[in-house]
Amino acid sequence: MQNCKQMRKIYFYFLGLMLLVMAACEYNEEHFPGLDELAAPTDVRILEYELTAEDYAAISSNSDNVALATAKGLASELKSLASKQMFSKTLEASDFVPAFLNKKWYQLDEKSAIKISYNIAADRPAYLDELSAAAIYKVSADDYKAVWKGEPYQYFTPSRPLERNADAILKGAFPEAESGKVVALAYNYSPQEPSDYVEKAVTSVDEDFNTFAAYQDIKLNGWVNVAEAGSNVWNARVYSGNAYPQFSAFNAPGDAIAWLITPEIDLSEALSPTLSFDINLGYFAGYLLEVLISEDFFGEDPTAATWTDVTHHFAFFNKGNSNTNLYVAGVLDMSAYQTNNFRVAFRYAGNGPDGKTTTIQLDNVEIGDESSVTTNVLFSESFNAGLDAWHKQTVQGTKEWRVTSYSGSYRAEYSAYNTVGPQEGWLVSPAVSIPNTGASQLLIDLVVGHQNAECLSVMLSEDYVDDVTTATWVDVTEAFKFPVQTSGYSKEVAVGAASLAAYKGKDVYIAFKYVGDGSDNKTTTYQIYDVNVLSYLRQAPVGAPALKSASLLEADNYALYSYNGLAWTAKEDALILNGSDYQKMGITNFSSSNSPEKFLPTYLAMNKPYAAEGAEQTVVYFFGDRETLAADDYALEGAAWAKVPASLPITDQFVRSNGKWIWNPSVVINLLPVRNDPTSVLYYQTATDWVWKNVDQAAGVTEKGKGYVTSFGNNDYYTGTSAYYSNVDWRIQAARNQHPDAYANMSDDEVAALLEERLIAVMAEVLSILHPDAVLIEGVDITYTINVAIYTGTTVNNVTHSLVYKLVGPAEFEWESGPDPIQ
Repeated sequence: MQNCKQMRKIYFYFLGLMLLVMAACEYNEEHFPGLDELAAPTDVRILEYELTAEDYAAISSNSDNVALATAKGLASELKSLASKQMFSKTLEASDFVPAFLNKKWYQLDEKSAIKISYNIAADRPAYLDELSAAAIYKVSADDYKAVWKGEPYQYFTPSRPLERNADAILKGAFPEAESGKVVALAYNYSPQEPSDYVEKAVTSVDEDFNTFAAYQDIKLNGWVNVAEAGSNVWNARVYSGNAYPQFSAFNAPGDAIAWLITPEIDLSEALSPTLSFDINLGYFAGYLLEVLISEDFFGEDPTAATWTDVTHHFAFFNKGNSNTNLYVAGVLDMSAYQTNNFRVAFRYAGNGPDGKTTTIQLDNVEIGDESSVTTNVLFSESFNAGLDAWHKQTVQGTKEWRVTSYSGSYRAEYSAYNTVGPQEGWLVSPAVSIPNTGASQLLIDLVVGHQNAECLSVMLSEDYVDDVTTATWVDVTEAFKFPVQTSGYSKEVAVGAASLAAYKGKDVYIAFKYVGDGSDNKTTTYQIYDVNVLSYLRQAPVGAPALKSASLLEADNYALYSYNGLAWTAKEDALILNGSDYQKMGITNFSSSNSPEKFLPTYLAMNKPYAAEGAEQTVVYFFGDRETLAADDYALEGAAWAKVPASLPITDQFVRSNGKWIWNPSVVINLLPVRNDPTSVLYYQTATDWVWKNVDQAAGVTEKGKGYVTSFGNNDYYTGTSAYYSNVDWRIQAARNQHPDAYANMSDDEVAALLEERLIAVMAEVLSILHPDAVLIEGVDITYTINVAIYTGTTVNNVTHSLVYKLVGPAEFEWESGPDPIQ
């Protein structure tokens, strides 16, 4: 019972205490409103922060940002922010940083502010964005099946390289591609051929056709003998025990077109490969043979392949209705065909009713390093010694052939440019003796520039003495194929070969005849670099074909291709990393923790060891996963590769308002009282200049020092601004001394008040002058705070007062407060 009384006593004490507390709360609320809020803990901060790689990644993946970017059509650009680590004019930090801040600094209270430093794209080359946005296409099983003609190998090899097949693959994958589209092609590769596949490519060809009997169709392993028009194909003939292929359109009822095509040839390991063959033309009725080379014929329809005509590099001799013995048609340098496998075709195109029926015989086709042809140089001219050994003759006009040079090479040159009227100039070689044996040919290397007419002829004579007009000349220009170059200059090229068989046992003169007219726009420039007369003899044939063997797979390779409107071609101005490159770096992809800048300088140093100082390289790589590409430019500076900056640092302010972070581009300008401080000088001088123009000169003052502006022109006592001392001089006596009349009838307080009033007005004008691009932003109050140092006679070492202006229109500012002392 006693315990119960004691408990009741405690209860009443507790109840009384509670009533007292409640009464106190009501009293405080009634007599001290807001006291509870003042007592609540607050976290208001002013921070500065620079975004890191991890922050860009967080901003890129933030769910609120993803939704916003999707709505704005910026989803892909937001995704690439993690790798690019820079905002842009479309992907603005003001839109996407707030969501990041809401998560990172959610605990800060109203009026907190953070100055965020970040990167913004600055004149980033458009091609880097195009490369970063490149589509990624993985070569499919069906693509490989087409490459291997149904075989099950899912990789490329030297005999089936990507370069040869990429165009067809990408045209199938992107049939509606527009010019300029870029694709990153993912593929597998093996440096060797499949172990269970007998490769059709051979490393050389040496075929004398002596396994055939007369009239047998030419059927050889790897060769193609097919009729394009008509029913006849190349078949064998035998003369004096020598077998050879022959074709003629004689007695054909219409077109007679037949192809004889070599096996696929791989010259990648050859040192100095050539192509040569023997030919004979009988019962001449036109030059009906074409010599063609293709890198995309795979043994089916030759008309569906792409062929390069090299016929002009060989010289055929016309004996009329009789036959000659087989002779060497020429020797063609094949070093240009060492990158891709190829085939050589001999295409006969004749027609019986039209009389195009020349009989053509071929033999001894040799392709590769080994050749049974010996070459004798009968004449060689590169014009290093000038034209002393040649005869120049001007038949009409004033111009003549001359020797010029370029990059250490000499050439004979002629152009009718800047002439008036017809021009005819000849350049005649010394006599060249042609032997009775072998096949002798004239070969020429030249350059054509600014072509507007066909002005050059190649002529031969055996009776020339010293006057071209009295000699007999044979025009062999048709044997050559000059480049067409309507603007600028062509490359130096071998333009072909002309047979000199008609001059066996004789001396022959070679002439270059130029006929032009400066008044009639016939002024093409010709630069002849090399003139050679060679004689070819066939010795005992040598050489044999070879096969390849097994494979070793390399997966996860990549190549860049772009579409030019007609075809997909390799993009050689940028390189893309392969999977093996990442493996060597010990990573899977680049990421915010494994940044490209950390690895790529070493990668470039290893892969481009001979790059010269200042060299640049565009690098494309994966960032984060195998679906996101990024591209950057790197430059070699000071013996080290470094990323070319594609962005500029910028700082923006974000403030906490109504429970969330918003972008606030308000500006704070500190005009420090430091002599020659560039910011202080700029603003104060602008103020003084404004006073001179709008106050002193407006009042009729013509000389500085006679009004408010001092004689030095760098401070005024209309406002007190001093660009010299970088402060605001509000010493009353100094103002009176500068302009006694203006302040004569005013008290010191009145002068001080007037200086303040004028400073407020003039600094608004200064802001308009120095910030002409300031514009309003909907929903955001933008203020410009100017912190100044006011000097009244006591030395000041820092800013002392603030003036606040509100942006109310384009470059229009309205005073809001100040100058208030800075605490």
